[in-house]
Amino acid sequence: MSPKRWVMQAPGRSALFIDLDNVTISKGQSLAAEQAEQVLLKIVMAAGPVDWQLAVAPRGTITRYGATLAKLGMQWDVVPCGPDAADARIVEAAFDLSGHGFTHYTVASADGYFAQISRLGSLKVITRVGQQVSWRLRATASELVPV
Repeated sequence: MSPKRWVMQAPGRSALFIDLDNVTISKGQSLAAEQAEQVLLKIVMAAGPVDWQLAVAPRGTITRYGATLAKLGMQWDVVPCGPDAADARIVEAAFDLSGHGFTHYTVASADGYFAQISRLGSLKVITRVGQQVSWRLRATASELVPV
């Protein structure tokens, strides 16, 4: 495990983004609803208090885990199937929020696409235990938390 870079938490609002496919697929298979609920609960707990949260995935994934998302009070967004569709939506939302006082970002994913969010403020990255994390994301994260 690489050393963590600690960032002093300055005043500012915080957001949690969940790349739902990235955290609910294991060895090419979607997690059962109960397993996904446990993973999502661990993510929410590891993120700590946030002012805004968003889970993003294609329709099938949102349909599969929608009840769990609702139970956790999580807002979600449906994106088309395809490479980086959820990633692009999350980054777009982060940049939008940066204009509204948000300076602390937590992303539940291992994709390097999210490294660019670190330009907006502190970037905490939550991954599943044993998940391979992109070197770009690892290099830009102020904190890396496996759950």
